[in-house]
Amino acid sequence: MPSNPSRPWLRLPSLLLLSFLVLCAALPAQERLAFRARKLIPGAGAVVDDALMLVVDGRIEAISSGGSVPSAYRLIDLGDGVIAAGLVDAISMATAPNDLGESTDAVDLRSQVAEVLVAGHRDLGLLRASGITSVLILPTDSTLISGFGCVVKTTDELDFVSRTGPIACGLGRGVVSDRRLPTSFMGAVKLLRETLAAADAPALKEWRAGKRPLYCRADDELQLRGALEIMAELSARLVLVTDGSLRRVLELAKGRALDLVLPAPSLEMPLRDLRLAGEAVAAGHHVAFRADTPSRSPEALRVGAALAVRHGMSPSAAWAAISSEPARLAGVAERIGSLAVGRDADFIVLDGDPIDLSASLRQTYVGGKVVYSRPVAKEKADS
Repeated sequence: MPSNPSRPWLRLPSLLLLSFLVLCAALPAQERLAFRARKLIPGAGAVVDDALMLVVDGRIEAISSGGSVPSAYRLIDLGDGVIAAGLVDAISMATAPNDLGESTDAVDLRSQVAEVLVAGHRDLGLLRASGITSVLILPTDSTLISGFGCVVKTTDELDFVSRTGPIACGLGRGVVSDRRLPTSFMGAVKLLRETLAAADAPALKEWRAGKRPLYCRADDELQLRGALEIMAELSARLVLVTDGSLRRVLELAKGRALDLVLPAPSLEMPLRDLRLAGEAVAAGHHVAFRADTPSRSPEALRVGAALAVRHGMSPSAAWAAISSEPARLAGVAERIGSLAVGRDADFIVLDGDPIDLSASLRQTYVGGKVVYSRPVAKEKADS
């Protein structure tokens, strides 16, 4: 039947179908990968033996024990390897310049750390080689409120999980100045309390609504008392970052459950201090460890978790302190820090349990792509 020029609408279904087919042809094909391993440690829930993890375009599609690989997926057989969530450094200075803070204004809700990070920095390779797939970077506490941190993956391209992330504040000695307010510690506590209580800025409104984390640096007893008093008066959540006496923090908490970011335990710590992280968790506090790279080796995370277990912390709490807890505190747990359907496929492959330091890291994956592989011994490579 010849086409009717007076009725062009008769050709519309064919044109729509042709346009749809052209569009589908132009779209990139989805990357579908199937990872099989001896064991998978999800970070929450039961360990999966004979694990099969399906990944589509960098996101986890399914996790199961056993089963066959769907025909559309490319199999990556990890043999006797153990899959675990990629590590998350609760606070890092990797890829960042030293002066991550503006000292002119006491309250700075404009500056963003994400704007000054260096793509392709050598720190990123060191992090990946230690199994760290994401880090939180905060501005330095040179003012009461020093801007926005960010959560970024350790790929050379700086893939941001949260570009405008947690707010950073502090009560350290650097916030007091004779050139601007506050000029005294008492004035600093008063100004921080008033600013947070008013919550005039949109970001602070988000914090009061529980939609944006706020990290507060406090080290000595006066600073800790000031931060805890503000928390109590405002009935608000602060993530407390401290290098001070954890024993004193636990005493000052007075039964209030705290979110704590602590230095990863190290052999330089007194024996009594190595027990405190486990005691904090047992008392109901939430603990995340930080390596403070590059001032410390990124290996400090796994080493610190293992030391904490040796001195009384449960293995599950120690593992959470370097994976799921940092992600939760930073407000990005729906994407990173654990392995579950819908999460990013950021994971590590080891010879054994990640808290066991005799288990070596084989590979690090970010978004389902390998970003680090353990060098092969020369004699093995030549055989």
